[in-house]
Parts: sequence; C-alpha cells; structure tokens
Amino acid sequence: MNIGYELNLCSKLVKKRLNKELEPYELTSVQFCVLKYMDIHSEDNNFSTAVNIAEMLDMDKPTVSAVVNRLIEKGYIRKSPHPTDGRAWVLSLTNRYRNNSDIFECISEKIMRSATVGMDEDEISFMQSTMSKIISNLKNEV
Repeated sequence: MNIGYELNLCSKLVKKRLNKELEPYELTSVQFCVLKYMDIHSEDNNFSTAVNIAEMLDMDKPTVSAVVNRLIEKGYIRKSPHPTDGRAWVLSLTNRYRNNSDIFECISEKIMRSATVGMDEDEISFMQSTMSKIISNLKNEV
C-alpha cells in the first residue's frame, strides 16, 4: 500500500466513526468540522462567513453553504447581516452547540484515542508533524 491510499483510508475510517458517534446529535463529520472551526476562531476579531470557512477548511463554497444551511436548520448556528458587507452573512454558534460542545469534543477525543492505540506521545507528535508537512506541501503546490 502506498501512503496516499493509507491516508485516504484513515480519513474515511475516522469520518465513518465520527458520523456514527455524532448521529444522535443530528451531525455529520463535515458539519462537526465547520462547527469546530467556528468555535476555535470565535474569539478572533474576524467574522465567520461561509466564504472564510470555505477558504480555511479547503472546501468549495457551495458545499459550505449547504452545510451552513443544514446547521442553521438544526439550530447549531445562526446568521445575521454582516455589518459592512451587505452581500455576506455573519455566522455564529448557538446555545445548542455550546451546550453540547464538550460532548462533541469527548467523542472526537475518544475516536482519536482509539485510532492511536499502541502509539506513544512521540509517535503521535511525529505523525502530526508529518501530516502538517504533507498538507502544507499540497496546499503550496496548487
């Protein structure tokens, strides 16, 4: 097996487990990723918009728009008019997300603990560093 196949398979397996564990909360792994991004960057002075989420998560804008609309329907985020750009909407997390964010984080951590059984901290750190380099290499190539 080559590394590309293994990375792809690893990603699929993590997403599959995450989808299964998040199902009771009406969330998918992609929706969780968007919520997590918004949560991490909620203290930044920048507004969360579908455009900046798409850029940061390397997703296409129509996909992010569809994910955002589903998250609004499910009550995890809300949108309000952008204060300076009449074409954009500012996205923010709701109490439904905030009240469950610790649960979501525990689910994510549990899956990663399961995925890294038998690995010590150095191996995990090396893997994270290696994956960051691969991501950087591929983003810089485009």
